[in-house]
Amino acid sequence: LLAIAIAAAPVSSPPAIAADSAQPMKTTRQLVDQALVILRDPALTLNQKRRKLRALAEGDFDFPEMARNAMGSRWDTISAQQRSDYSRLFTAFIEDAYLNKIQDYSGQDIQFVSERMTAPGYAEVDTRVVKPGEDPISLTFLMRRSAKGWEIYDLVIDNISIVGSYRAQFAHLIETQGFDKLMVVMREKQQRLDAELGAK
Repeated sequence: LLAIAIAAAPVSSPPAIAADSAQPMKTTRQLVDQALVILRDPALTLNQKRRKLRALAEGDFDFPEMARNAMGSRWDTISAQQRSDYSRLFTAFIEDAYLNKIQDYSGQDIQFVSERMTAPGYAEVDTRVVKPGEDPISLTFLMRRSAKGWEIYDLVIDNISIVGSYRAQFAHLIETQGFDKLMVVMREKQQRLDAELGAK
């Protein structure tokens, strides 16, 4: 999730946009800039970088909304306790799954292409991840305004929604083996990732 956003070297200057709509792009640029400071710090170990990036992501990603959207229509069929347990596990799982990929960072550039307001309080920021000799990867940040400001609630990578992909996987598992099995599988995967990250 955050891995592609942080796997970005110097950020290209964005095109001019209206001042009253500049905040979503500004938020994503700040996120990438701060992530780069962490990635490039030679004094930090890989696990220290992962922990700092996790804390950074928690400030700009709307994980509760991502968890709810990934559950889809089944959200209304589970209890309040199940929602709480699932949302907490989903957040940890997503963070660890993508933070575990930061060792793949190899100096890619991220170019900010455009920004658009899709509805009141909703925006999309289009970027491209570029590496010499390779085809660029389109990366769109889906954002919404909350009490905290502009937060990211999904990433679309080459026209594939991260949240949508998980929603399809979760729906299949719930249909074939039930909600409790989904929780078991997610917990097992998250625990393995957690161990790899060296978390206490």
